[in-house]
Amino acid sequence: MTTDDPNDLPLDGPDEDAPASEQPGATSYTTGDPGVDAVLADLGPMAQQLAADAEAREPLDVDAALELLTAAHQRLADRLSGLD
Repeated sequence: MTTDDPNDLPLDGPDEDAPASEQPGATSYTTGDPGVDAVLADLGPMAQQLAADAEAREPLDVDAALELLTAAHQRLADRLSGLD
């Protein structure tokens, strides 16, 4: 794999042999519980969008961000309450 850019991203695309969590830009948090992992997977894109907005220095829609986080928190709480 060769790179020419400062981020060391492969010129020929992602390394197909690497797990998804090791692909460029990937984040993966797992607990081993499918329900909790599903909620965490939902949080990833939300967090990435908030980070992209912050990096672009666009005005962050605080109300929308709070709504997303509140919904994610409620889904996680619902899933965790079912584990009892």
